[in-house]
Order: sequence, then C-alpha cells, then structure tokens
Amino acid sequence: MKRFSFPLAVLFATSGWWLAAVLLTVGYVVAPLLFAELSEVAAGKLVGVLLQWSQSFVLVWLLLSATAFWFYRHAWVFGKTFVLLMLLLAINLFWLGPEMEALKAGFPEGVPKGSALWQEFMMLHGLYQLSYLSAILLLVVWGWQNLKKLVVNKALADKKSL
Repeated sequence: MKRFSFPLAVLFATSGWWLAAVLLTVGYVVAPLLFAELSEVAAGKLVGVLLQWSQSFVLVWLLLSATAFWFYRHAWVFGKTFVLLMLLLAINLFWLGPEMEALKAGFPEGVPKGSALWQEFMMLHGLYQLSYLSAILLLVVWGWQNLKKLVVNKALADKKSL
C-alpha cells in the first residue's frame, strides 16, 4: 500500500479548509467588491464567471482526491459529507447557475425588477446562495474529518511501531 509522507498527507487532509477559503474569498469578498465598483449587470456577469470557475476547481479537486484515495488508500473520508458536497456543487454548476443565466440572457440591462422573472431569478439566486454556503460549511467539516482520521491513524501507526 502506497502512502504519502505525513506533511503531504496533512496538506491533502486539510484541503477542504483551503478549498472553503477559495469559495469564501470569491463569494463573500470579491463578489461584494465587484458589485460595489461595477454596474450591477457587469458585476453579475463577472461574479457568475468567477463562481463557476471556483466551484469547478473545487469539484475537480474533489474528484482528483477521490481518485488519489483509490490509488493510495489513504485515510481520507469519503462518506455522506463528501457525497452531499459533490451534489451541492453539481446542483450549482449544472442546474441553478445555468438556469439563472438563461433567465438573464434575454435582458441585456438585467432582469426587470418586480417582474415575474425577477421573482424566479431571486428564488434561484437564494437557492444558489444556500447551496454555496452549505458547500463551504461541508468543506470545513470534511477537512476536519480528514485531519482527525489522519491524526488517529498516525497515532495508531506510531503505537504499532513501538
């Protein structure tokens, strides 16, 4: 059974935390700054692209982590938290995001406020935000689960080597 060195294993085990930091930075630091400095339509387009890229990066990293797990049989946790996390990211990337884009496509100046489409857009936007924040929280939990399992396995391995 191949094993990573312990420092490298810690880096991978805590990847949930730094992936959460990426999503937090894009969604809760960069996005508000862009909306404060640009027009609503321009900021919305740019933030949409940034959110899509950051979530795609996280999804690809998680898929690579799952692949590495199969090759290296390391102490990462791939349970309910991981599956729910992947599901939330997939919902954002492949359903809610494209649905909001489709609603905005017919309105170069933005969806008219007060219209039925505006209400639908805001509902989708709320679901997207809830899913996005839930994914961040699940990344933190997943990172904690991985680190905890890694430390316990290291302690057991050290105990056996005595």
